[in-house]
Amino acid sequence: MRQRDVIAAIARRLPDRTRREVEEVIDVWIELMQDELVQGESVSLPDIGSLRIETQQVRSSSIVRQHLGPAAETISRIYGRFRPAQALIDRLKQETHS
Repeated sequence: MRQRDVIAAIARRLPDRTRREVEEVIDVWIELMQDELVQGESVSLPDIGSLRIETQQVRSSSIVRQHLGPAAETISRIYGRFRPAQALIDRLKQETHS
């Protein structure tokens, strides 16, 4: 589901709000979540799960150092971790058993 699909779905469910108002709220919400993730915090989405971004310093291989020079001794690896909420896990189990 893309952002514009989310905006359209919310605007349909809240007919007293314009698409522009819904889009503005979602933009602010995304910005707040990004701020938290950049600061190393976790973002919790009720009944969905939590998301955390982690950075790991890893030693580069000799092949990488040959191409990038000695400054490439260590490189950063950035990855996300998602931990599903129990409510989501239960719903997934229910859907796969139906």
